[in-house]
Amino acid sequence: MRPLTLLACLLAAAMTAGANPDDLLGGVLIAHHVPSIVFSTDIDWCAEYDDAGYAIDHCEDQINTMTTGVEQLWYVLAAFPLEEKRWCASQFGLGDITTTINWVEWGPCPMDVLQLPTSGWPGANEGVAMAHTGIPWVGSIRPIYHFWTISYTDGAVPLDVDPDGNFAGFSNCLTPPWTWPVRCLGEMGVNMDGAACCGTSGACCFGDEPCEQMSDWDCINAGGVFVGGPCLPDPCSDRAACCVNEIDCFVFTQHQCHLADGVWMPEVSSCLPNPCHPTATDEKSWGTIKARFH
Repeated sequence: MRPLTLLACLLAAAMTAGANPDDLLGGVLIAHHVPSIVFSTDIDWCAEYDDAGYAIDHCEDQINTMTTGVEQLWYVLAAFPLEEKRWCASQFGLGDITTTINWVEWGPCPMDVLQLPTSGWPGANEGVAMAHTGIPWVGSIRPIYHFWTISYTDGAVPLDVDPDGNFAGFSNCLTPPWTWPVRCLGEMGVNMDGAACCGTSGACCFGDEPCEQMSDWDCINAGGVFVGGPCLPDPCSDRAACCVNEIDCFVFTQHQCHLADGVWMPEVSSCLPNPCHPTATDEKSWGTIKARFH
């Protein structure tokens, strides 16, 4: 690869890094409670998430605990690091529930989404797959499901994989679609803290500045490039071999290698001899979500 071509590659990568709405890598599922809401059967609770001001703007705003004795509204939110995404299928389940619970009302968001639940849904170790037949989900934090429940004992309701396929995640709207598993699954606690699900901490690069350790959400929001992993060795300044297009080797920082969509090799300091070799890859597919809707 000639230097001018490489520069164009880096520029294009820098302009598009973290800006692809069809790349669903890093998505999480949040269990979020909206307190002090009175249950009614004649309300579209999916629409209320936006219309009534229930929406949250950051994953750190999630409320993952609720109380016993009365109907409680909570959502399953798909969240991506401070960037709007677009997807057409979602899948998740519920794990081992440790509270005594009554399911009052439930359904996908929006309500016209096609859903295929397991036979005992909702309930412990059950799951649901959903697919949009029209307008896809779009946003950085969007509800994909809602529940009204009454809990009678302390405990927790953990989000989990759908046992039909052992999968929780998303498929984008491309043809053919690509599928990504979630990175984190939240939990709703009853009279106790549930499990918060947010960004992961790792190395963040701002040009040639020294590496900073922060969450991917904060990194992207501050204009940085989230590389992940530790800051030692410093991925923003330490240089090593980087394999681009599987066969072209360049001595880059991990940050530069990330922008070039390359594979960084921190244990190799030189491109002589060339350490890059083509490797076989497997195509991604719909996976279990696709199978559920055939």
